Amino acid sequence: MQAADLVALHMEREMQLQKLLNAYLTPSRRSNAPSLASLRRRAAKHGVTIERERDAAGWAYWLQGTGWDDGNFCADREELANAVADLEIERAAH
Repeated sequence: MQAADLVALHMEREMQLQKLLNAYLTPSRRSNAPSLASLRRRAAKHGVTIERERDAAGWAYWLQGTGWDDGNFCADREELANAVADLEIERAAH
């Protein structure tokens, strides 16, 4: 094998490894969190609305009407699902 062939083979293998590593380290776009519509229905049962906004990082969510001083902002749907669950627990206790 010529040196140029070895370099090309090495670069090809390196690109394959990089692609594999990126696939492993990149979070899945699929979420196991409930749908936004489902979360909105659950929150509405407690008089809370969910607003969605898009920024450079993606979608973000605001809970409106919780009465909380903090915890109204959620960076993703999984965090939003946890916040709605906390809301349900809090309101069930009262």
